[in-house]
Amino acid sequence: MYLRRSTDVKPVTQGQVLAVLESVNTNKGPGCDGILAKVMKVGAEELSQPLTTLFNSCINNSVWPSDWKRGERTPVYKKDEKYY
Repeated sequence: MYLRRSTDVKPVTQGQVLAVLESVNTNKGPGCDGILAKVMKVGAEELSQPLTTLFNSCINNSVWPSDWKRGERTPVYKKDEKYY
């Protein structure tokens, strides 16, 4: 599978990661990993450095965990369009 080279993706800063963690919507359910958004938000300060290191390592090596490529999608139908 083709991945973008690390020059196409810029490294992230700890401040960027912290800002995203602090802005997580805690009313959402957990994702594929089962981690609650509230846990991520409460632990934002402690999690921001190791996550920054992990993300930048992935960027520098152009290797991404396959679980990061998964997602849960739920179709939201408009009125009378359930069968299209």
